[in-house]
Amino acid sequence: MNRMTKCFGEAAERTLKSLRTCSFLFIMLISLGIAVGLNTGMHSWCLAEDDAEKTVILDAIHDPSALDGFAYPDHAEILRIFFPQIKECDSCLVTDGQDNILIDCATEDQVSQVVSMLRDLKIERLNAVYITHPHSDHACGLKTILEEFRVDSVWTCFSDYTNEVSAALPGLCESFHVPLMRYEEGHVFSLGKARFETYASTDRALGINDRSAAFRMQYKDAVMFFLADLEARGLRRLGNLLAPEMLKTDIIKYPHHGKNGLVREFWRPAQLRFAVVTSDSTPREGKEDLIYKGWAHAFTADGEIALLTDGTTWCVCWKEDAVKVLADAFLPEENDEEVTYLTVQKKEKSNDQR
Repeated sequence: MNRMTKCFGEAAERTLKSLRTCSFLFIMLISLGIAVGLNTGMHSWCLAEDDAEKTVILDAIHDPSALDGFAYPDHAEILRIFFPQIKECDSCLVTDGQDNILIDCATEDQVSQVVSMLRDLKIERLNAVYITHPHSDHACGLKTILEEFRVDSVWTCFSDYTNEVSAALPGLCESFHVPLMRYEEGHVFSLGKARFETYASTDRALGINDRSAAFRMQYKDAVMFFLADLEARGLRRLGNLLAPEMLKTDIIKYPHHGKNGLVREFWRPAQLRFAVVTSDSTPREGKEDLIYKGWAHAFTADGEIALLTDGTTWCVCWKEDAVKVLADAFLPEENDEEVTYLTVQKKEKSNDQR
């Protein structure tokens, strides 16, 4: 009897101990679930706040109706970025309507497209020409640019001994009496209220493409990256160099004509929304990556591309439409009282017409 009592007592003790353990584990699981839920909720809230877009992009290349009734606010200061109709080479104009900067000059064969675009835009003077790296598809159109336009200065971040293209720059600029200036990583320049920061590695272990100068442009809330010909190592370096909030961008000039894809260290924090590819739609790794990830993009081989922004709203369109936007040509006639057109929005029926 004593033995049975003892066994029963031991069994009861083990049961009680098990119940206590189960209760403890149950409580811990509940607590953990609550903690995870709270953390997830807080994280989601933070992401929602951090990921909230500060700018609007009207993509009139893929949806021309986006321009119906569109106009920037009166007296808005519009930054304009224009890409000529070129392929497998780089050049773009950045202007605020008064001062003008040209980033790269295309090839000797395709610089005529750059000249034609600048003439159409009534550009007579370039405050500066920035050469991102000494490759023929970025620098060999410079001679023609110097012949056709007044240029205040030419800027390069490569040594004269880098290659033949780089070695030719000092003599070329001297022959046109244009100063050749040097810039390096950390160089900051402005165009009106737009600020450009330069990232250019001097690590000789990297190839010329991966040492080409990338520019981060910010105009109010609008951010754009000009990524020259950066490949995987250069993009990875840029992604590791900058804080995530500095990498977040609205638009990029896609690197290396879409030949290579973006690396994770860059594209994840960048949260890319639109890309300009200085090429055509012929399949290459970078172009296929754009399609796979669903990033909106346009090719310069299809026409002259314009990016307009007042620092809040981007208008992405063809150059001829940009000229109309700047002239408020998409607003209705003064005697059209049927609809009310709202700035930076599609047309909506006025209250008395609904």
